[in-house]
Amino acid sequence: MKSFVTPDDSFGRGKYYYTLTETEIPNAGSIAWNTCGDVSGMFGEPFCPNTWEEAEEVYSNLLVEHFMPLSKAAGEFVDEEVDNIVTFALGGKALEYQGRPVPATIDHAGLVINDGSDNDVYRCGLKASGSIAMDQWNSWYVPTPVVDFWTDATAPSTKPCLNLGGHQGFNDTWAPFTMKNMLCTTSMYVICKDVKQTQNTHDGNVVVVEEDMTTLNIEIAKAAFNAAYNSEYVIPTEAPVPEVVTEPVTETPAAAGGNSMMMIIGVVVVIAIVVAVVVMKK
Repeated sequence: MKSFVTPDDSFGRGKYYYTLTETEIPNAGSIAWNTCGDVSGMFGEPFCPNTWEEAEEVYSNLLVEHFMPLSKAAGEFVDEEVDNIVTFALGGKALEYQGRPVPATIDHAGLVINDGSDNDVYRCGLKASGSIAMDQWNSWYVPTPVVDFWTDATAPSTKPCLNLGGHQGFNDTWAPFTMKNMLCTTSMYVICKDVKQTQNTHDGNVVVVEEDMTTLNIEIAKAAFNAAYNSEYVIPTEAPVPEVVTEPVTETPAAAGGNSMMMIIGVVVVIAIVVAVVVMKK
């Protein structure tokens, strides 16, 4: 999917695209770099967002596109997909780099990537080759990453890897869309980032289908999080159809004395006929 937030590649190679691994990857935080190289190509890297707006856009669009087909088709969140929320692993993690050890407790307050402070331990990588990302979270990348969106104020060194979707925000806590620390051994789908593909991936076994990201997908994902994590949210149910009770039909009984009246009328008619006959004979 093509981003509308992320700028063009600073090396002039074109627009960035994002995709997911086809399955959950064991030890996602540890082997993600090998994985995205296989999925995307030579320049493929696991995603490391520079801003929370970029993180929100990429996560939401990949979630709705791949895990919420009913909501995507309807153009709004469909409640029966409330359990389809998936957390995606990122390529960023805290690691010892250039002789700087990872502190037992990483302080996220005011943390700036590449500022050289004791807590400046997050890098996008390392790659399988042992190098950091070419395009993300490094000192020569333009624009400079603005990474100030952590879910937790601090994180233990035992959870150095990061994911999106784990912050479980809803309504006012949905944004800023923050990164959540996790164990690197967690199995997850991995978000991969690369410049525009010109040919098939996976040695031609998978056809690249390009789609633009949309703000509507962000609204759908936001509504899904509200349904999943807001304890006050009530999933609407269809109103029961009221039962129709049919009263039995009964005939109204004839008024008392009705038959006697008919008999009296009958006698009067007979007498009239007899009288008429007698008169005619005379």
